[in-house]
Amino acid sequence: MSTRIEDVADRNRLELYEDDTRVGELHYQRARDILVLEHTEVDPDQQGKGYAGQLVQAALNQAKGEHRRVIVVCPYAKAWLKRHPDYADLDYTHA
Repeated sequence: MSTRIEDVADRNRLELYEDDTRVGELHYQRARDILVLEHTEVDPDQQGKGYAGQLVQAALNQAKGEHRRVIVVCPYAKAWLKRHPDYADLDYTHA
């Protein structure tokens, strides 16, 4: 099995696929130099496999690469950031 994450910018979300099946998504908003992480969702059958974390990490890496500040609204993303101090240098705010 292989996973991939696609940025579907016209729908404001990252989608995570396992093989050809979409198993999760992270909804965001972009405004100027800000990326707002709104909501992360993984299909109930696929939870516990680390997919939500992969989505959050991909979004944060994208924000770093684009030099964007991040506003974290999503409760899962907030909890993920607390568990990953290697992202402490990222300019982010909890909303």
